[in-house]
Amino acid sequence: MFGLKAHQIEEASSVLRIVATDWRELLVGSEGFLVGKGRAGLEKHQVVWGEMRVAARCVEDIVVYDYKHANKIPLRPFMLDQFKATWDAQEHTKSKNEFQVEQLVKQVRKLEKESWDKEGAQEDLGGT
Repeated sequence: MFGLKAHQIEEASSVLRIVATDWRELLVGSEGFLVGKGRAGLEKHQVVWGEMRVAARCVEDIVVYDYKHANKIPLRPFMLDQFKATWDAQEHTKSKNEFQVEQLVKQVRKLEKESWDKEGAQEDLGGT
């Protein structure tokens, strides 16, 4: 017979709780998007997360243009520092969330192997 024991139900509940409360961070954070406080949406505007889809990746070159001299100019050091800080935060967020998703998947797989995904498992339908 298979089903979950009390300690397994607790573990499954904890996985579900994490997914239910942290799904935005887990989903888009794994892609490197920063969604923490102060970063999710425009000032005082809601973001409709259900409509957001990762469709493509792109790489951009950022340039500053001096219109007086009709020429590109190098980014100033404070600009580069801010871009680097943002990049580092994105990479950290991506790694952290990829690791957390991997751990959640391992927990679920462990529960599956302990309950129904094993040799000779039969479902307990609650009868006698």
